[in-house]
Amino acid sequence: MVKEASKTKSLFGELEEKIFKGSGLDIGCGDDPIFADVRKFDIEDGDANNISSYINEHFDYVFSSHCLEHMYDPHRTLKEWWSLVKDGGYLYVVIPDEDIYEQGNWPSKFNGDHKHTFTIFKRRSWSPVSVNIMDMIKCLKNAKVIKIEIQDRDYDYTLLGQNIDQTLGDAMAQICFVLQKVKQPRFAARKKRCLTHQLKYFFYGALAKVTKGKLRTRFRGKMQKYYNR
Repeated sequence: MVKEASKTKSLFGELEEKIFKGSGLDIGCGDDPIFADVRKFDIEDGDANNISSYINEHFDYVFSSHCLEHMYDPHRTLKEWWSLVKDGGYLYVVIPDEDIYEQGNWPSKFNGDHKHTFTIFKRRSWSPVSVNIMDMIKCLKNAKVIKIEIQDRDYDYTLLGQNIDQTLGDAMAQICFVLQKVKQPRFAARKKRCLTHQLKYFFYGALAKVTKGKLRTRFRGKMQKYYNR
């Protein structure tokens, strides 16, 4: 079985050293918890769609790797997970990127239990169940964006569209986003403007240009191709 959390952990750096301190919760960890001493929550512990019905406490960080795509309503579920984060704490989520993981196929050819696909932001998607991460984040109260990025280490883009699940090996085909719960600003309108500015910064920080009908977007110096179907 592929241990996606362990692969994600191999990318950790100074940011993660800051985030993963104190009490933690790992949602959907299976047999691959992010840390040995983290509180684990999986299917035998209850329904992660309604996790607040099972856990009545708050954590310094809430981590989830490759679980949100199995939830019935990602927007509602993310709010549930967010409610478990302490003020000043962090939510760290990893999910498959719809273009480089699903590769234009729905239902998923690689995991029949996937209920949604995810993209950082698109005006239109080939997927009938696509979810924009930016739209989800805007619905969370007091959320400060720390990081949004595509993680594609060891992914071979020459194989894109050949319906090969490269994540069965060492390759990654995922999106990682990190949020911090901050104190509510004095004026709600100011909060809204600040969050909108953050999201624009992370999106337009990508250098985009249209070439031969395909959108090419650069994240952190890596050029990646996406379908524009």
